[in-house]
Amino acid sequence: MFQAAAGIAAAARIGGLLELDISRLGGPRARRFSLDAMPHDAAVVDHKRDPFWKMKKLAHSASRVVVPNLSRPIPDWSGPVYVEPHFHFDPAVLSISGSCYLQGYFQSPKYFAGAESRIRRAFDLTACVSEAAINTSKRFGEADVAVHIRRGDFVADSRARQVHGVLDWGYYQAALKVLEQQARVQTIHMFSDDLEYARSIFLNDKRIVFQRGLSEHDDMFLMSRVRRHVIANSTFSWWSAWLDERPDATVVAPKAWFTSQTLTTKNLKDLFPEAWIIL
Repeated sequence: MFQAAAGIAAAARIGGLLELDISRLGGPRARRFSLDAMPHDAAVVDHKRDPFWKMKKLAHSASRVVVPNLSRPIPDWSGPVYVEPHFHFDPAVLSISGSCYLQGYFQSPKYFAGAESRIRRAFDLTACVSEAAINTSKRFGEADVAVHIRRGDFVADSRARQVHGVLDWGYYQAALKVLEQQARVQTIHMFSDDLEYARSIFLNDKRIVFQRGLSEHDDMFLMSRVRRHVIANSTFSWWSAWLDERPDATVVAPKAWFTSQTLTTKNLKDLFPEAWIIL
């Protein structure tokens, strides 16, 4: 979503079209593409599976911004390539004035500053969620909190674990305490890719309701509809909180976005919106 958002903003700035290259997705270790259910207007391309991709590009005269899910540009791209130089925001991307291949993660809202309304329309989750999720969201109260626990490959994959790490129980305790000091917490809506683990650490808290949507779109939508958020070191919950556009929404995020070792090489100064509380 960060890559797509940066691409949407860049394409809008140059008055061009956006393509999302999903060639890297679908492998044994790769995630599947899930933005196809959202109402963005980007073209989704896969040069590995579409032998006519290059011909189509050459036949199209409009300026194009291509955002890849690749570690390197595709072999037959002959235009300019922008490579993100570091984790924090690089203002040089704003100077792109024509067709370009964007390579990077672009994990900062500064990459799409000024295009927020366009991004929210592109990621409008009401277009792809279940009726059950919509009905559930109507029962959320002003004193409720959404908590997201991210585990998955952060636990199971040693490489991911070394980079990202897993948040400990202390972070969630501290985050909930901050919110309780601001206003009473009525119900805690718990979301996780490992609900059994979440149940084990929140076993004695009677305020918790464990939520499981019918899809990842349901979960992100439901989290976005709770006014107060405790997010994990996860872009999934980052976006669920950002998509909550209510001015009185409260977000608590972890400063331990990566492991301490990884943080020596990455600067998080542009990762979070200014209004968020960082613990």
